[in-house]
Amino acid sequence: MLIQCWYCRDTGINDGYTEQRAHFVEAGLLDPDEHPTKLSREDYERRNAKRRAEAFVLWNNRFIEPITPERTAAKYLEARGLGAFIGHPALRSTAIQLVARVWHVQYGLSAVQYTFLEWDGSDRDRAEGRKTVGVLKGGGVWIGAPKPDEWCVVAEGLETLLSAMILLKVQCGVACLGTNFKAWSCRAVCAGY
Repeated sequence: MLIQCWYCRDTGINDGYTEQRAHFVEAGLLDPDEHPTKLSREDYERRNAKRRAEAFVLWNNRFIEPITPERTAAKYLEARGLGAFIGHPALRSTAIQLVARVWHVQYGLSAVQYTFLEWDGSDRDRAEGRKTVGVLKGGGVWIGAPKPDEWCVVAEGLETLLSAMILLKVQCGVACLGTNFKAWSCRAVCAGY
């Protein structure tokens, strides 16, 4: 029996297999003798390094371009009152995707998050949702650089972050992107700066 949670694996919550399988064993649906081997620290780091490299290649793909006013991602941001962030270096786009760079203070570029958009940019495509490639754990989409004498917004999602930055008139913030929020701590954020 194959048990795989792609969301858990893609976002770095766990390997997408071990914990899910444990629930089935606990419920008596699987034989406990078929327990998978857990990744060693070296294998885990090697796997994450490979995933970060994949994200780096995607971010530098020639089809992912800076957001310009005529692009679908620009129309999406404008429709939400977030036009001030069109052209920001942490945000890019494809034909119908908003692409965000996930930055980790120790590893640099660690993941890329795609938000699938409606063809006209009026909303995000809620059927497709979002996709993250790379290692999300401990990273975030940084807008601006933190300074010791200025406020910094920490938000769960990208659009929430951008809205909060406009409302609070701050120059720096980070979107932790959903379930990654529990992996964050202020010490980890400030350690790199």
